Amino acid sequence: TADANYDTFAFTPHMPKLNTANPEVQDYLIDIATYWIKEFDIDGWRLDVANEVDHHFWKKFRAATTAIKPDIYILGEIWTSA
Repeated sequence: TADANYDTFAFTPHMPKLNTANPEVQDYLIDIATYWIKEFDIDGWRLDVANEVDHHFWKKFRAATTAIKPDIYILGEIWTSA
């Protein structure tokens, strides 16, 4: 396969880094998160490599998800020098 022409996690083309500072990307991802809460009453979200995503996005994500389900569980996975 050819090298990806975009940033990725773990150098794999199957995990692109989305520009979570972009309001359209934020809205899209939050729409997905709130859909799953509304449609399937999920209890929580596990945020993979949360430290590599814009912190302002996570604040917006939390506000949107807790507005629908105040007791939603949000867990951010962060690895440092493991």
